[in-house]
Amino acid sequence: MYEINSLRYYECAIIGTSFVFSYSSKLNIKPFDIVLVTLRSYPKKAIVLKEIAKPNFKCIDILEIIYSPTKKEIEFMQFISYYYFCSISETAKLFYFQQNQKNLPIKIDTDITLSPPQLQAYNFCKKNQISILFGDTGSGKTEIYIKLIEETLNKNQTALLLLPEIAITSQIEKRLSNHFHSYLGIWHSKITKKKKNEILQDIYDNKIKIVAGARSALFLPFANTGVIVVDEEHDSSYKERQKPYYHARDVALKRAEIENFPIVLVSATPSVETF
Repeated sequence: MYEINSLRYYECAIIGTSFVFSYSSKLNIKPFDIVLVTLRSYPKKAIVLKEIAKPNFKCIDILEIIYSPTKKEIEFMQFISYYYFCSISETAKLFYFQQNQKNLPIKIDTDITLSPPQLQAYNFCKKNQISILFGDTGSGKTEIYIKLIEETLNKNQTALLLLPEIAITSQIEKRLSNHFHSYLGIWHSKITKKKKNEILQDIYDNKIKIVAGARSALFLPFANTGVIVVDEEHDSSYKERQKPYYHARDVALKRAEIENFPIVLVSATPSVETF
């Protein structure tokens, strides 16, 4: 980012809407940059669509650049926008764009010993970019993906565990806390805004290394993600009922493909399309 001598003009879409307006700036701004603008005297986040010629009307200045997405983040947003037929600004509202993060290595020991069949499944999941881990309830699927998360965190990477419902999140929270302690964050719609801001800050500060949560956890600003686990992948709750009408399991598959890390789909009864 650098300042230029003369004004440039940009077409910007207000995030979460389909409204597009023209703004000016002395800054060199790129398409897909997230910026702060003024709309009806209120500050609003917007995404820059493109640079345009000088309009025949006076434009308000862009207040500041908030964040410049990476190429992978842009590709991810474009996929959701295209695949689920929504504007890029409606897609951008899903994301909590990351800031510069500290990089603090840790050492976790879950003290889990896998049986020979579990170890075979564990090694399969490690070797493959996409894996389906399925077995009857109580067969030990959770222990396998906890060990995968343990290894991921010990490689100084972060992990995401997607769960379909808040009730399931509550059930597994205690179990995960026993293994990952303060490195664990829980994320779903019932968490207060204040608590969400605290979790976001802990992610930026690298205090939280693993998040277990519902659909929206997929868009948290984790850097250096090492694995995504989608538990109960067959559950219809992964489908968002508001625009963008994305399916969290399928979007997680695309994110893992773009960022080139493994993803494990877990179920006692895998969906037909997954199988």
